Amino acid sequence: MSTWSGKVIGKVKVSEMIARGGMAEVYSGEHTTLNRKVAVKIMRDFVDPDPENHSRFEREARVIANLRHPNIIQLFDYELVNGQPCLVMELVPGTSLGGYLRAAQKRGDNLPFDTVSQILTSLASAIDYAHSQNIVHRDIKPANILLRSKNGAVKINEPLPQDVEPVLTDFGLVRLLDSTTQTSTGTVSGTPAYMSPEQARGDKIDKKTDIYSLGIVLYEMLAGRVPFDAESSFGILMKHLNEPPPPIPNISSDLQIVIDRALAKDPAIRYNSAKEMVDEFIAVFNGQTVSLNTISYTKMAKASVKPKTSLFSTALAGVSIFVILLLAFLAFRPSALSPATADNPIGKTSFLDFNAVLDKATITFNGLPVLEAGTHYDVWALGQGGESRRNLGTLEMTSDTSGELIYIASD
Repeated sequence: MSTWSGKVIGKVKVSEMIARGGMAEVYSGEHTTLNRKVAVKIMRDFVDPDPENHSRFEREARVIANLRHPNIIQLFDYELVNGQPCLVMELVPGTSLGGYLRAAQKRGDNLPFDTVSQILTSLASAIDYAHSQNIVHRDIKPANILLRSKNGAVKINEPLPQDVEPVLTDFGLVRLLDSTTQTSTGTVSGTPAYMSPEQARGDKIDKKTDIYSLGIVLYEMLAGRVPFDAESSFGILMKHLNEPPPPIPNISSDLQIVIDRALAKDPAIRYNSAKEMVDEFIAVFNGQTVSLNTISYTKMAKASVKPKTSLFSTALAGVSIFVILLLAFLAFRPSALSPATADNPIGKTSFLDFNAVLDKATITFNGLPVLEAGTHYDVWALGQGGESRRNLGTLEMTSDTSGELIYIASD
């Protein structure tokens, strides 16, 4: 039995241990004032006698306690017992997403796509809400995501109930600990398998770190494993810094693009919000197309069908540095037209990195109008403002409505 069982912390009588992690032990308990079951998280082997750090911890705890969202665990109270932080929280019986995924992996099961979408949407709502309150989680992972259902505790060996909802816990726990240890730039904190590259470097972090970690969670829900693994924590961090995520088998290339953008090494390329990520995830199932080369993120608006006039343009929302134009030409005079003289591009693809794309790119187009006899599609690179242009080649049709071009710049 733990030394905490049976003790009273503030207004809570501590009962049995229900979980134990690397930093903390979690107990069930009874809040004597609220007259309800609660969870008590006690930081293990963490004692700080500095009164100034105690005050900082309490200030940070008050910030976290003010978060109000159905998918964020409610922090009711906090105590410092002989310098040891204790958090009194809402009790969610059952398992975590991490526990459920491990059990599913052993069974050889995968989460249904609609369940993944449901969990992802709720998590994104919670994360964006916290970001709006200037709170960054810093340690988003399945072990910190509890699963709740109105029908009772979620069991790891049973199908997830239709009303399953994720509840993000430990929101701000790393921030709370940092407040007492005065963690600064150069110190690495978090869980290696879910840490962003900037966390791995010990750089300053912002909300884009949570976007990256959410991308890892999405990857794990779809693949049943994390993208980066190694024999040591250092090896995992090096992969976050240097390697692309391995493609997930049996998912569409468009869905892989969503994951790859969320896991971009450069925070500027990642989604600006969790909702933006979810919206694009859902858009994949609504027939919209995204495309990605090996270096830079791209996005293509799906070509819509118009009458027999055959040439039309598709507007692409957002600002781009560089666009790909897809033009239809008569086969016997491919050089007669150029982007300057052809006014009706079939589609545009937006790239964020002009120079990288012009070295090597794999460009795909889907949902194209069926070509008329004697015509083909040409792909042109057009710089911002049209001041620079290059013919990248002829699109090789992979079906009546899809095509691909592999471009490698000449030396």
